[in-house]
Amino acid sequence: MKMFVIEYVESIQQLTNSEKYLVDFINTDPHFFIANNIGDISKQANVSNSTVTRLYKKLGFKSLKSFQIAVSNKLASLKQTTEVLNDKAIEAVINNLKVFHTHSIKETLNGLDLTKISALIHKIITSKKIQLFGIGSSWNACNELGSNLEKIGFDIMMNNDFHMQLLNLTKLTDDDLVIVFSKSLNAKELNFLIKKCLDLKVPLCVMTSNKKYPLKDKINYFISFAVFEQKNRITAISSKISQLILADLIFTEIFNRLENIANNLIKIGNKIIEEWNKD
Repeated sequence: MKMFVIEYVESIQQLTNSEKYLVDFINTDPHFFIANNIGDISKQANVSNSTVTRLYKKLGFKSLKSFQIAVSNKLASLKQTTEVLNDKAIEAVINNLKVFHTHSIKETLNGLDLTKISALIHKIITSKKIQLFGIGSSWNACNELGSNLEKIGFDIMMNNDFHMQLLNLTKLTDDDLVIVFSKSLNAKELNFLIKKCLDLKVPLCVMTSNKKYPLKDKINYFISFAVFEQKNRITAISSKISQLILADLIFTEIFNRLENIANNLIKIGNKIIEEWNKD
C-alpha cells in the first residue's frame, strides 16, 4: 500500500520527472528507503545518485540521513492513523471508515495544484454552459457540483443517460466546459466522451486518481485526487469522498468570488419557493 509519506510534492513545480518517480518509489516502499544507502536506493529505484541528492535538497533536507529520519517519523505517525483492521466487528468498520476518509481528504487537499484549481474556477465562471458526467459513485460528485452551480445561476447539463451526454456535446463550443469525474477512467464510455471532447475542441476538465492517464497532457484541466486503495473493493469508499471534497472546494470558491450575485439569486429563489409553500 502506498503510504504517501512525502506530502505536498505535487505542488513543487521544479521537480524533474526522475525526482517525481523517486517520490513515488519512496511512497510505495518507504521501509526500503529508510534502511538503505544512496547507492542501493538509486539502483532499486532506477535513478541516479544525483537524483536522490537533488530531491532531498529540494525538500529542505541537508543530508540523506536527515531525510530518512523524517520519512521514518512520518511513517510511524501514519501507521497510527492508517492501520486497517481485518475484522468484521462494527468497531473495526468504524475505524476503517475513519482511515479511508481521513487519508483521502488529507492527501487530496495537500496534493492540489492551486494554480490549476484557480484556472479551472475561472473557466467555470466564464463558461456559458457546463456539462458534467460521471459513472456510479462519481455521479454523486457531478450531481452535487452541478446542482449547487445551478442554484447560483449557471447553465448546467447533467444526464445519467450516456447517449444524451453525447447528444449534448453537439450544443457545446469553446465557450463551454465539460467536467468528468472518475476514479480510474477505465470505463469505455468515459474514454469515448473524453476523446470526442478533444476531437470537437470542447474545453475539458477531468478529475481522477489516475495520474498516469495517457491523455492527461491533452486535457485542459487535469485535476488528481488521492484514494486509499482497498484490497477487497466492494464500493468506492475513499474515492467517493475525495470527489465530493473537490466538488465542495470548487463550488465554495466560486460562491466566494460571486457572493453578491449568488446571494441575490438564492434570495429570489427562496422567495418564490416560500410563495409556493403558502398556497
